[in-house]
Amino acid sequence: FALKFVDEAKKANKPFFLYIPHNAPHFPLMAPPELIAKYRGKYKAGWDKLRVERYRRQIAMGVIDARWPQVDESALVQDSLQIVIQVNGKLRGQIEVPADASREAIEAAARANENVARFTEGLTIRKVVVVPGKLVNIVAN
Repeated sequence: FALKFVDEAKKANKPFFLYIPHNAPHFPLMAPPELIAKYRGKYKAGWDKLRVERYRRQIAMGVIDARWPQVDESALVQDSLQIVIQVNGKLRGQIEVPADASREAIEAAARANENVARFTEGLTIRKVVVVPGKLVNIVAN
């Protein structure tokens, strides 16, 4: 169809526009039933189990070198976190708190921040929302 359209426009010496999407659907739009049946239930065991099975199979096939280092989970543990402080939804500062800090400790550290004090001076703090590990939002008016 597209080639015929271009040929006709060329013969008529007319400009043309032909939109051909790079991901145009094509036949078949649905996988054949036998292919669906082949993979049915394969992922029910869960991604983690499937990942381990694939890893072992790749080592056995020689695709992956078994001497490659494994992930050291203890190296991924953080001792402290950077917490964003907002006043009325606007970024006003950051604080660093221990990773295991309680909500109360995070809120106290946020209120003690000098920039927060500047933006809440003379205002009544109505609500403090603490999302541990993420942010503190102080609502004041």
